Amino acid sequence: MLLIMIDVVIFFFLLGVFARLVGSDLRLPEPLYETLSIYLLLAIGLKGGIELAQQPMGSVLPQVLGVAALGFVVLGIPIYIKLAQWLTAG
Repeated sequence: MLLIMIDVVIFFFLLGVFARLVGSDLRLPEPLYETLSIYLLLAIGLKGGIELAQQPMGSVLPQVLGVAALGFVVLGIPIYIKLAQWLTAG
């Protein structure tokens, strides 16, 4: 079952690349677009989760901490600055 999901993800990625290269105005109906988006996100998430579950915690801990720190810098600091400006302006 997972092998089928991987093939579908790769197929849709290649279909999008091909459509862009040939200049196609590829439009899908909105409900189908939403359904495919959810399916692809679930397939990618499940594949990543399965691979991550097979890794020992010690080997991924530095990467997890690095991503958390980067998330704090990218999101936390600008939110803090905006919140501080909003509180001092009021």
